[in-house]
Amino acid sequence: MRLPRVAARYTDLQLISQGGLGTVYRARDSLLQIPVALKVIAESCARDPTAIEALVAAARDAVQLSHPNIVRLHTLDQANGLVYLVMEFIEGATLRRVLSHSGPLQPAAVLAVADACAAALAYAHGRRVHHLDLKPDHLTIDAKHSLRIIDFGLGSLAALARPQDDIVGTPFYMSPEQACGAAPDPRMDIFSLGVTLHELMTGSMPDHTGEIQPAHASEYRPTAAEELAPDVREVLNRSFAHEPSDRFETTTDLARELRRVLG
Repeated sequence: MRLPRVAARYTDLQLISQGGLGTVYRARDSLLQIPVALKVIAESCARDPTAIEALVAAARDAVQLSHPNIVRLHTLDQANGLVYLVMEFIEGATLRRVLSHSGPLQPAAVLAVADACAAALAYAHGRRVHHLDLKPDHLTIDAKHSLRIIDFGLGSLAALARPQDDIVGTPFYMSPEQACGAAPDPRMDIFSLGVTLHELMTGSMPDHTGEIQPAHASEYRPTAAEELAPDVREVLNRSFAHEPSDRFETTTDLARELRRVLG
């Protein structure tokens, strides 16, 4: 496997994962003597001035975040024609992997995830930073069993690696207004958190009508599974309500109501 030629201070690169936006490696920062994660941006984005401008803007937002439930972005760097993000390295497993290996989470674990996500999102929203691509793949349980959110503030960059007419975020986790290209809003993350919590509880996505594409977003209406208790369904249905004004106002409100019905 050919490894990218990043700055010389980053050594011992090991492939972690590959996605549309780029490839993630574990590396060693030989100057600070710490492990880091490098997200090497896809070449198609790295050569696009508009994409780089958006990347820099997103990185400026993300680098200001310092919260125990958010994976820290150290810096944005470039070398040998490559552009890459240098992030805190987290040893752990994503909730996507947990779902795949162990199935749905127990109520206590779901509440722990909800509380941690709510705290991190409330902190970021207070600084006008939005995730915009929240899903189990971006939630990691670290070695201390704490939840950490990956790629915070960088969710909007997912569109840079997609066709021009595609949408920002991941279908089925995004709100109708996000699919239509509306300006970022905290209630988009509330929608995604609700869908994510539903998947963690049931192992599946909410039932839905309509399609998640700009032309059909007005018809998209997810509904919590009938297998859930009525009061739990009510909380989840409100979290991913079609109209933003019908959702919880804050992630804290969502987590509090979920604890009331599950705790």
